[in-house]
Amino acid sequence: MKRYLFLLLFCSGYLFAQVGVIDPLQVQHVLPGYSVLIESYAKRSKQQLDSQQIFISRYSSCLERSYMLDSLHAFALDDSIKFHQDNMVAFQLRSDKIMKQMEMEMRTALDKELQLRVREFCEKNKLAALFDRKGILYCPGCKDYTAELIKFLKK
Repeated sequence: MKRYLFLLLFCSGYLFAQVGVIDPLQVQHVLPGYSVLIESYAKRSKQQLDSQQIFISRYSSCLERSYMLDSLHAFALDDSIKFHQDNMVAFQLRSDKIMKQMEMEMRTALDKELQLRVREFCEKNKLAALFDRKGILYCPGCKDYTAELIKFLKK
């Protein structure tokens, strides 16, 4: 609630200045590094999935062999099955951690680039402030600058 009160007071202080809102998700798609970061993330994700498939195929192979053997020989394969299962789970946990870290780094890089470009846009257009459209409840006189910012970024 304090956050909204602060934003309302902040907006009311800028009633006579130009204040606007943008949709950052739409704007991010036209940032210069966006496609490179997304491609990098997709490539890494595919590598992780391919590696995971190797663990799954080894585990499946052991399970299939255990079904074909009698109970005495299948019991001997239990250690191998457990080993492959543990490796598969450990890999999945590491993979999830790596992908979450990569996603966080990607978001941070995009946010920094967006902040820099928004600052340039505001200075050029003499805007006092730009807010995320979803983070503001009420701001009289606020204009949506999303389309203008996208045009600015494409230059």
